[in-house]
Amino acid sequence: MVRFQNLFINSYNKTSTDTNYDYNLSIPEHDISCGENEEMSLTITNFNTQNIFYNINNTNNQFYFTVLKSGVSTSATMTIPIGVYDVYTLTTAIDELIIGEAHATYIPLLNKIDFRNKHDNSTISINFFSDLYKILNIDKNITLPNKETPVYSGLLNMNRFNYLLIYITGITCYNQNISNITNNSFKLSNLVAIINRADVLPFGNICYVEMNENNKILLGNKKITNLNIKITNEYGELLTDLDNWTMTIKLIVSKKII
Repeated sequence: MVRFQNLFINSYNKTSTDTNYDYNLSIPEHDISCGENEEMSLTITNFNTQNIFYNINNTNNQFYFTVLKSGVSTSATMTIPIGVYDVYTLTTAIDELIIGEAHATYIPLLNKIDFRNKHDNSTISINFFSDLYKILNIDKNITLPNKETPVYSGLLNMNRFNYLLIYITGITCYNQNISNITNNSFKLSNLVAIINRADVLPFGNICYVEMNENNKILLGNKKITNLNIKITNEYGELLTDLDNWTMTIKLIVSKKII
């Protein structure tokens, strides 16, 4: 005999110490348990949230701009207003910040930005010290020697990140997952779902539905009273600007196979 119990979770309903990216679920009044001859498994069957993430925010909206002319060096920190940008509006925002000394021009056929000095009597250095270089796919430091020598960005990726990763603690896993998502070596992980948002339009709905009923984690727990849910991106960064979400966790109790 197989028994199911669905946990329908709405992150809007949380305590003052919980957040959308670090959410604690306490269910002591409900006996979610299995007997000695039974085993429990877990799977996330669906997840929904709104794609409200600004691709330019306070982690990637600044760069240093330095002009060396006649032996005199002048530097300034340039700040791009926070918001949702496409390739054209981002290029325009950068160009307007450096317009007196340099140009930034989007090349549609290449999906790259052409950075170019406006003068031949100066050298320009740009230091992308924030995470802007990840979107531009460019070296952190570039030099524009003259107006005849362009420096190109890499292929632009206007998503600050592409994936939502859901981790759950408070469970003991027999078949614990193995991951190298955030480092170069494979390690045991409490990662339970990876959700792709790369093709979701800004302010659209990020929707994940688990279609494979065999994609489940076998638990060592005989009883579950608390779960902690953390949601990060593929760089291991907590999604502090994550909107409210809904999630369904299915707990399956079945006869233990000896």
